Order: sequence, then structure tokens, then C-alpha cells
Amino acid sequence: MVIPTDRADQAIDETKNKWTICLSKDPQQSVPFESYKQVTQKYGVHCVPIIIHDTTVNKYMFSDQTFQKYSYLPKPVELRNVKPVVMIPQKPNTSMDAKGGSLSPGTDIQIPK
Repeated sequence: MVIPTDRADQAIDETKNKWTICLSKDPQQSVPFESYKQVTQKYGVHCVPIIIHDTTVNKYMFSDQTFQKYSYLPKPVELRNVKPVVMIPQKPNTSMDAKGGSLSPGTDIQIPK
């Protein structure tokens, strides 16, 4: 994976908001552990395809740190998309001349016909 250093922050932001897969330059070769660790732990890539039948190079994929026990590993906290907190506005205080928050006919507001 080649990402220019001046675009690293942009790449991280993209992986927070979109499902991302990182493809190897040569799909017939397995992804080395260093590359896998970099794209998943530094950039937050969701998927790195491997050759399942090549157990010599992909041995790290079936260790305790990766997929021996779990089928999915969550991203590091700093690389996750954090949803903004939903803020529900409170009802205005009736003593603030907000007409109790109601602007329906029958109040002091004149609606033209």
C-alpha cells in the first residue's frame, strides 16, 4: 500500500467513514504481517485479502492476535467513526415570553387571511 505522507490523515478519515479494502500489488502473493499490521492498525483498513491455502506466510492470521478465536477484530479506538451525540432541545421556559413554545392560532400572533 502506497499512501503519500501528506495524505495519511485524509486516508485515515476515509477509512473511518467508508468500508475499505486494501489489495496487494500481486494478488498471488500473500500479504506480509508488517503490511497487514500497518494498514489495519495505522490506517484503519477493514479488509486485507489473504491466500487461505498458503499457511506458511499467513500463519500470523491464525494466531491469537488475529483470527484464531474471533472472525472480526474491532479497529483501534482512535480509528473508529464516532457518531455525534444526539441533542434534543429542551422545551422553552414559559416565563421567557416564548408563548410556551407554541405558535398556534389563538395566541397573540395575528395570522393574515
